Amino acid sequence: VAELPEPLEPAGSKEEESLASLKSFARIAWEECRAPLTDNAGPAQVRWEIYSTWTLLLCIHHAEAEAERCRRHFEPRPWRTEGQALQHIFLKHRSVRVLAAVLRWLRWAYCWTSVPSEEREGLNGGLASYERTRRAMQLQSALAKPLTAAAVMHPDGPLQEPSRFVGADMEDERALLRQLWTCLRCGELHGALALCASSGQAWRTALLQGMLPVSDSVEEEALGYDAMDEDGDEALLGRVREAHTDWTEFGTLEGSACSNGNPWRRLWKEQCWDIAQRNLRTNSTMDVHELAMYGFCSGNLEA
Repeated sequence: VAELPEPLEPAGSKEEESLASLKSFARIAWEECRAPLTDNAGPAQVRWEIYSTWTLLLCIHHAEAEAERCRRHFEPRPWRTEGQALQHIFLKHRSVRVLAAVLRWLRWAYCWTSVPSEEREGLNGGLASYERTRRAMQLQSALAKPLTAAAVMHPDGPLQEPSRFVGADMEDERALLRQLWTCLRCGELHGALALCASSGQAWRTALLQGMLPVSDSVEEEALGYDAMDEDGDEALLGRVREAHTDWTEFGTLEGSACSNGNPWRRLWKEQCWDIAQRNLRTNSTMDVHELAMYGFCSGNLEA
């Protein structure tokens, strides 16, 4: 009786094997990083850098394995949207995947080396809705209702007429801007959107949503990513991917195309660039973190 041939391995299993071989070394580096400081152990900074280097290698091979898994269900088709173009470029060009992996690692490293631990545990900017200013204007006005406050109570009011706002409201806004910049610097786009909405500045949510490339999610399902089961290291890499991925990888992650995006994103970026460029002047009153956000969204490195 002829024996049946063994089933072929899935195409592209090489990257899966490379990823699996790296996990044990990264786990050892993490255990050494957590070990108490003794005469036999190296300096804490050196141990952290070793673990960070292994994490960078993991991110690079994880992006390759991610592309392999996604390509099993990927069918090339003519591009109709920017989201489809980004998806296709990510899956077909290794240099783009390496860039995405390095960006994830840089955001992860920034989160763990430059962000205070209390901010990592949960961002909460409080309310920044200028409520104190609104009430003060109502009390000072001789007219009923806040009709006279309408000239200043708008999103650009604190920038154009900061002297008319209560100092505590301005400090709340500066705290919010610092935390928003932290979210964007770490690649936590969804966290930034939620923080704007919960802090009473929903208009900033709309502003940041302008960065999302347009997709065709109504007509087609987003490309999925099937993580390996019962693998703690894979779960960690999945969390890094979810927490430190921004709109540059739109369409390559499961559920990332739930919004149709901004069809006028090029115009939106030009406006962000112009705002950043105008406020680079020394006499600008724009907060440095808000300026950095406009520079981040438009690619203005100087801002």
